Amino acid sequence: MHTRFVKSARLALVTFVLASLAACSSDLGAAKIKKIPKEGTVEQVIAELGAGPLKAPLPADSVRLISGFRRQTYIAGGGKVDVIWYREEPGTLEDAIAKATETPVVLKDGKFQGGGWSFYEEFAGKAGIPNAIRGRERLDSISKAQSGGNK
Repeated sequence: MHTRFVKSARLALVTFVLASLAACSSDLGAAKIKKIPKEGTVEQVIAELGAGPLKAPLPADSVRLISGFRRQTYIAGGGKVDVIWYREEPGTLEDAIAKATETPVVLKDGKFQGGGWSFYEEFAGKAGIPNAIRGRERLDSISKAQSGGNK
């Protein structure tokens, strides 16, 4: 009976580890992001990511893009934080940021800090920058409350 328990525990542990690894690598572009050196420059980040599918519809929108990817810039924690939103599918700058279509790549003061949703959510919380997903969830809940719930 003890052997059976140990086998079950091992199976549960292996299943948990594999599921955890799968969750970590489920971010879009995870293989490319893992190749970016820690503290890599913007140029190194773009070299690994390649060219993105987005185009600026108006000349003024070009500051919102970097090499075809959406870019958001914040001043936080005594420095400049850039979030490059890696994506593979065509879209527009007006599209909502979604985990299914984009993966955040974070630079602070021009140096790569990390990428992926888990990293971003922790970094955003510590740095005090907006969390794109939490912000949308909050707005959705406010809208739902103002409209009287599910209608």
